[in-house]
Amino acid sequence: MTRLRTATFPWLGSGVAQRRAGGVPWFSQTQTTGGANHKHVCEDSLGRGGEHPMDISHDDRSGLLRLNGTRNIGSGEDKFYLNWVPGHFYAFAGGHNLGTDVPGIGDVAVMTMARSNPSRSYVSVPNFVYELRDLPRMLRGLGDIKSGKDVKDTVGNLANHNLAAQMGWKPLVSDIQKLSIFQLKVEQRLRDLDALFRKGGYTRRVRSSNWTSSVSNGPTIVTVESNLGDFIDCEKSSVTTVERWGSCRWFPANQDYNLKTTKEMTRYVHSLILGLNAQPERLWDAIPWTWMIDWFSNVGDYMAANANTVPAYSSTPCVMTRTKTVTTWRRVDGFKFIYTGGEGTSVYETLSRTIHPGFLSASLPHLKASQLSILGSLAIQRIK
Repeated sequence: MTRLRTATFPWLGSGVAQRRAGGVPWFSQTQTTGGANHKHVCEDSLGRGGEHPMDISHDDRSGLLRLNGTRNIGSGEDKFYLNWVPGHFYAFAGGHNLGTDVPGIGDVAVMTMARSNPSRSYVSVPNFVYELRDLPRMLRGLGDIKSGKDVKDTVGNLANHNLAAQMGWKPLVSDIQKLSIFQLKVEQRLRDLDALFRKGGYTRRVRSSNWTSSVSNGPTIVTVESNLGDFIDCEKSSVTTVERWGSCRWFPANQDYNLKTTKEMTRYVHSLILGLNAQPERLWDAIPWTWMIDWFSNVGDYMAANANTVPAYSSTPCVMTRTKTVTTWRRVDGFKFIYTGGEGTSVYETLSRTIHPGFLSASLPHLKASQLSILGSLAIQRIK
């Protein structure tokens, strides 16, 4: 069953727009209460057990300023505004201009399961050891830069050094940093397993800076009011920010599963975090070029989401999306020093909860600068 709740707080009346001759109005309009100054809408589903879809919207126009002022037009006539809400502010339909940088809901659902799975590893020691084989060559490359041996073939050497930095030094340093907080991760995983097997499950919320994007639109020129024949124009611009995160609950698949001693549990957690178990995602990472496939698909995350070294299963993930658009109107007409107001800021914000099981997917993403640099360096190497 769906429940819909709406709360609307209208613009309060008292707005006046007049054309006057000798101070006597010969054309007059009065605004009554109406239109949405604030509007809140919440639609959700009711039912027992589990999470349910939900949509909330919040439209706030309280930052838009009313028109006030008097303009003399000669022959004893004038145009007069008092607390007048420009018509465009009444009619403006709040909405979002979405970018394409935030991953889809299905992809976030898979990533949420992958990053909260009790079977997940934190750093793969086998892969780390495998990466060390390139360390002598990487050190020799640094020595060549220092000694100036790379003067010739500048483009090719730059490509080589970029690949060494992006695919050699960067993951190596990242693994060393992860190993430096190894004990903290062990303690966290011990708490997870204790909640899983002794308390019946645990819930994790997963956020990532990669699931946030901001898109700017405008500026464009908009006439917000022309009721008295004076065109009140604004430069309109907006910024839309999208944030997405997920959560899911994990349950034990085997109620009788138990590690007898604390020492045994700790040893087991060490093997999980260090990737010493034969987990499918670790084997996937070891295959050449799968790192590039994961730019265009979620195969790696899907394997990590469904790893079952620890006998556990998850609920259907909940994916939350918060979208906020801030729209600004700035007066640019010739009357802005006569009439005050008629500009300001409005905020339109939505929050939605989607229940999504996640699935394998493939897409053509917008590659980041670092990814493009890797492709460029590989192309240069092939040309050589």
